[in-house]
Amino acid sequence: MVQQPENGSLWRFQEALRQAEKCVTAQQTQLAWVQGRATTTLGWISAELLGALALVGANMSKGLHNSETLYWLVFGVSVLIPASISTLYLIKVLPLMEWNFEGLQPEGILFTKGIETQEEMLHSTVLGLENARQENDATIRKMVRSLRIGWIWFLVIPPIAILSALLLAVVTLYR
Repeated sequence: MVQQPENGSLWRFQEALRQAEKCVTAQQTQLAWVQGRATTTLGWISAELLGALALVGANMSKGLHNSETLYWLVFGVSVLIPASISTLYLIKVLPLMEWNFEGLQPEGILFTKGIETQEEMLHSTVLGLENARQENDATIRKMVRSLRIGWIWFLVIPPIAILSALLLAVVTLYR
């Protein structure tokens, strides 16, 4: 928590306000970065799912026997499950509205009782931005955690698909 300086110098309040604004601006940059990565990864998941769906559909349309159809369905599900889990974590990053943006509401400045001087207003503003910065830090940590888990599941999709395809090939050969 920001404590009011002993001497209440105006320059201290102005500098504290400038630094608090820089912190919140940097957090907004982090927010855009995290959400951009989540969106990009969701696009790649869509491509992987469409590719897997095309592969499964093309093989099932050949009029395969029941056991072969089952193998391709298992392959499709082996791609779908980690893709779905990844998507759930990545979607949690996007609509997060627990964000405090820079600036105060005008009515808060005009109608707040007990704030009479410029120093008091600057001090109050700095306290508000410090609280916003702390809340934003907690939000960013949650978003980054969801992004990391989503990435991990996204990175698991290709190895699972390869293993599933290899298993499908082995089972088909020995059938």
